[in-house]
Amino acid sequence: MQKVLVFFFCLITWTISAQNPDGTYSIQGKIGSYNSPAKIFLQYVENGNMITQSSDLKNGEFLFSGKITAPANGRIVLSPDGSNPGNRTEPENVLPYILTAENVEINSADLLQNARVTGSSIHDDKDKLIEMLTPIFYRIEKLMQEYENASPEKQQDEEYVLSIQARNEKLQNEIQEKYIEFIRKNPNSYTSLMALMELEQFIDNANVLDALLKTLSKDLQEHPIAQSLSKDFEERKPTSVGSVAPDFTQTDPEGKPVKLSDYRGKYLLVDFWASWCRPCREESPYLVQAYELYKEKNFEILGVSLDNPGQR
Repeated sequence: MQKVLVFFFCLITWTISAQNPDGTYSIQGKIGSYNSPAKIFLQYVENGNMITQSSDLKNGEFLFSGKITAPANGRIVLSPDGSNPGNRTEPENVLPYILTAENVEINSADLLQNARVTGSSIHDDKDKLIEMLTPIFYRIEKLMQEYENASPEKQQDEEYVLSIQARNEKLQNEIQEKYIEFIRKNPNSYTSLMALMELEQFIDNANVLDALLKTLSKDLQEHPIAQSLSKDFEERKPTSVGSVAPDFTQTDPEGKPVKLSDYRGKYLLVDFWASWCRPCREESPYLVQAYELYKEKNFEILGVSLDNPGQR
């Protein structure tokens, strides 16, 4: 849940159609009434390298301009004493930012974290997604408060804890559904790509994730992040739900070769185990029960020992 919250509050978006065609960008604005030695820094990653620009502040006013070939993850940092920000993380002086080929204004009467961004399509998309997610996050917060306010005895009650976990899981599923809905409705938005990256942490089925990736616009699919995701999904597809499992052959204790595909047409549970694995041993009685219950219904269990790597 924390990962979702971090993504939610740091989310900055990009819309391809709003980019300056020549790749130029400008960021100008005013933060309070800062003057020298105060500086403001623009930090972003391009081709794997950290790029840092600085602008002197005169009565709080600043300007950045340049040219980029693709959106770049970064941030804007206010340094009251003018020193290089390095990895500075004080919330009041840091604004998470994705640099795009747009003309943007950033203004705040006091702190950078209170800045209002205008002239940028990225914030239009951000607001859309926030509007979709906010009601769910409020419900998650209330659920957390309910648990924290419960008596110590109730917090130790297994049935109560399971009910909290079930309700939380339902809310997490709702968040995933909202991400998916946003991706499908906004195929041109960089936010959709960021939402897909977040979904990768929660959805294990690479077939589902790859299908979502293919709904994005051609330009987005050619983005380096999308290319990296596509490669990862392809590697995970063979063991994802809906795919034919990779075949393998191993010898049994008598030296007879056993192929996974020999069991095609059956309901097969493949159990990778080892004698030194306590959870594996604890699970064994339940596997026996399952086999006895379903063995007449075309069910088999194939156990693969990891005790002797490379041996039978």
